[in-house]
Amino acid sequence: MRRETQWWLDARHGEQSVEVPAMSTFNKLLDAVEESLGLQGTVAQRRARAARPAPPFKPTLALRPGEIVMMDSSPLDVLVVLDDGVVGRLELTTAVDVAMRGLWGCCGRLGPR
Repeated sequence: MRRETQWWLDARHGEQSVEVPAMSTFNKLLDAVEESLGLQGTVAQRRARAARPAPPFKPTLALRPGEIVMMDSSPLDVLVVLDDGVVGRLELTTAVDVAMRGLWGCCGRLGPR
């Protein structure tokens, strides 16, 4: 490949006007180009990489506090017996700020069993 590149440069720019880098430098540059184009690995590896489905989620970008707040409610594995004898399950709700990665709020409530 290095020799063919030198022939192409000679034909395009004239004999010995542009010199191809040394073999080790040329190979490093070629590896960088292959990596940027996604051509590294065997054909089977490239096919397997190309056949992978796209990831389901995109990373979220929040620049200011409070711009994106994620809320989640989860039932806890705790049963509560109230004063009147009714059994209930606790549910925990949290609010997390994406930009600051901090907990904004937390609330526990009784849900149906």
